[in-house]
Amino acid sequence: MKILITGFPGTGKTTIAQALKSRGRTACDPQSMRSYMHNDDKTTGRHIRQPKPVPTGWYDRVADCNWDSMKVRKLIDKDEDIYICSLAANQAEFYDILSHKTHFENSLISHGATVVLANLPIDDVIQEIVGIRS
Repeated sequence: MKILITGFPGTGKTTIAQALKSRGRTACDPQSMRSYMHNDDKTTGRHIRQPKPVPTGWYDRVADCNWDSMKVRKLIDKDEDIYICSLAANQAEFYDILSHKTHFENSLISHGATVVLANLPIDDVIQEIVGIRS
C-alpha cells in the first residue's frame, strides 16, 4: 500500500514516520522528502529559491512548495508498502496512486482521507495507521 500522512507543520508527521521506521516500515519523513521538493512561483510556475529566513506569509503570497512529480512517482514505485509523511501543494496529483490520505483538514476527507487523531498516544496512532486497508 502507498499511504500519505499529511498535515500542517507541527501535526506530528516526523514523529509518525520515526515510529513507523522503528517498527520496520518504509516511511519518508519531511526532512528526507526535501530532495523531492521545490518551490514554484505562484504566478509564473517557475522554480524559485526560498529566501533565508523565510518571510512570514511567503508561501501564502509568493510560492508553492511542490513535490517533484517524477521523483515522487519513482519513490512510490520502489516499494511495495510505503508511508509518505509530508505536505506539498501539489499532493492531490498523487491521490489516485496513494491508497489512503491521512489529514486533519475536512477538505481532504472528500477525497477519501482517513482521519487519525494525533493527540492519541503514538502507539495508538501507529496501530490505526498500520491497520488502514484499501
